Amino acid sequence: MTKPRILSGMRPTGKMHLGHLVGALENWVQLQDDHECFYMVADWHALMSEYQNDTHSIRKHGYDNVIDWISAGIDPKKSTIFMQSDVPEHLELNMILSTITPIGWLERCPTYKEQKLDEQEYAIFKKRPEFAYKILKGFGDEHAFLAETALQVHECMDGSGYPMGLSGDEIHVYAQIIGLVDMYEALIHSRPQRDKFPHFSAVKQIIKTGKRRYPKKHLKALLNTFSLFPIHSLVKLNSNTVGRVIQTYPDQPMRPKIEVVFDSQGRQVLAGQVINLAENSILYIVDSVSEKDAKGMGPGPGAKPYPQTQAPAPYGREPAIILDIADMDG
Repeated sequence: MTKPRILSGMRPTGKMHLGHLVGALENWVQLQDDHECFYMVADWHALMSEYQNDTHSIRKHGYDNVIDWISAGIDPKKSTIFMQSDVPEHLELNMILSTITPIGWLERCPTYKEQKLDEQEYAIFKKRPEFAYKILKGFGDEHAFLAETALQVHECMDGSGYPMGLSGDEIHVYAQIIGLVDMYEALIHSRPQRDKFPHFSAVKQIIKTGKRRYPKKHLKALLNTFSLFPIHSLVKLNSNTVGRVIQTYPDQPMRPKIEVVFDSQGRQVLAGQVINLAENSILYIVDSVSEKDAKGMGPGPGAKPYPQTQAPAPYGREPAIILDIADMDG
């Protein structure tokens, strides 16, 4: 007797999480024994939301997702796992269906939603901690702290969080840490309604808005762990010089050692000129520079000097973020 056939898949837009396990993977595992299953890494579908961002990450996320599927119990001997882009018939079917599908239907597709959540949608969104709590409670009293942590992840030290409005020491220390890391993860990944934040911008946003939400010791630990300017990242100094970070100092996160890439006039520097900002009281970092902007600054067709959008910053005046970091020591 022929088994019923099932086709399902996931868009590889990021890492797997608990929702994938409970909402899909557990069912996929059970279906394998009684059905002919085809599980798809929907990389073409991922372009619905990732087309404005770095599409190179889609394939990497796809491979990572398959590893998680197999870890969750998907058996390649029982089920067919495939990459959507390896099957050209998908594009052919898309061509046929696109001629008969009204635009209104497409615009109502949840995965294509580019607007911010309305009040009703946001109210549903804020119920996530309660859903996670109910799921984790099922693992028994031995792991009760996991359920409590998941329930409190979005609580804030000043009592402005949800769902219970807890404050201070009422919030489990694990929830304090995970909540902070979750905020960082959310900022550095794109959303339908916004682009992802560069690392430096994400950290600035956390320092600016997180002082009332998270303990100062956790914010300091985040800076020391991730570094404000990671190794190999590009930065702009108050002299308009652009350099690449080659060494960081946990006790001075704003003053790494850099190798100059472009001078203050936007000219490429070939010799290995090194500036140790920890030992230089005159120069300091005013901004980060993306790799995308840096690609057009080197030699070759279409090369251009680094855009001088403003005059060099005054010497001896650190950017406001320095004051925010210093305030965390208080």
